[in-house]
Amino acid sequence: MNNDNFNKFNYLSHDLINNIHKISQEVLNSTLDTSLPIINTLANTNLKNNEIKLINYYIESKNNKIKILCEIPGLSKDNCKVNYKDNIIRIMGKTDYKNQWDFIKNINYYREINIGFVNRNTIKVTYNNGCLSIEIDKITLDNDSNIEIN
Repeated sequence: MNNDNFNKFNYLSHDLINNIHKISQEVLNSTLDTSLPIINTLANTNLKNNEIKLINYYIESKNNKIKILCEIPGLSKDNCKVNYKDNIIRIMGKTDYKNQWDFIKNINYYREINIGFVNRNTIKVTYNNGCLSIEIDKITLDNDSNIEIN
């Protein structure tokens, strides 16, 4: 397998795992949202959903760059945090409605995206109108290099 095919395979496997993770989280959240009122009625309880909303995102990987766009409506730049550790970008934040909007529930946002090994110094994050843009330079591994023997 040459280097280009290896990189394509690596990207496709990460993309597949991300999509499976995204679908499973959405299924679990929608199941919980649907079943919680039923459980509360039948068991005469008052369980509450944790109100953690998964961030909707779009990802593209080409030309040695990974681009991620996250939709986080109502979340200010100051209340948003982005972290990279163990090949995973974590995006989190909480809306903070004050005084006149106290009748609106605050929303906790969260998302983990497996992007593989990247140089942390190449991660660029910008925020504009409820959208968080993340741009990352990929690291290309040179698997076909000669090593001198002493």
